Amino acid sequence: MIKSKYYFNDSSFPTLLLIHGWNTSDLYMEVFIRPFSSRFNIISLDLFSDINKEYTIDSFIEEIHQIVEQYSSDNLVIIGHSFGGKLAYFYSLKYPVELLVLLAPSLIKPHFSFKRVLKVRLYKIAKKFHLPIPKFLRGSKDYQNAKGLMKKTFLNCYGYYIKEVDQKNTNVIVFGFKKDDQVKK
Repeated sequence: MIKSKYYFNDSSFPTLLLIHGWNTSDLYMEVFIRPFSSRFNIISLDLFSDINKEYTIDSFIEEIHQIVEQYSSDNLVIIGHSFGGKLAYFYSLKYPVELLVLLAPSLIKPHFSFKRVLKVRLYKIAKKFHLPIPKFLRGSKDYQNAKGLMKKTFLNCYGYYIKEVDQKNTNVIVFGFKKDDQVKK
């Protein structure tokens, strides 16, 4: 179950939805609450603090939408970081959003280097022949740190990528970071 905090100011204000990334919590997005609280009603999500089921991108979106419907006005602005940016983008494809601000969203499939392809092949060979798998072949830190339902959720959501950000229906602002493999300037 996704937990949420709601900061209400005025019913005429638009709603700002904050969605954090993988391996973080709503505390990561708290930096936005104070500066935006004078102009927005704010919903801050905590995706993983009380995870009690296996999620897919679609089940995340539906649960987020239930929260938005409970609190939101008609004008919804979303700030999503990394995995939260991915959820925000796919949410906007299904439900109306005024503005998306995506901070290093994990939307675009990263280019695989020769090193990465080699690691994947070695992993598959080790798995096929029931050999011990060295730590450097066990996947990303996010994958390695995930346990139980979080690992299943990670696997369900990992392969959702797009070729490019479609800005037809929503205003979208995308910020990448210097060492971000997924968002190029």
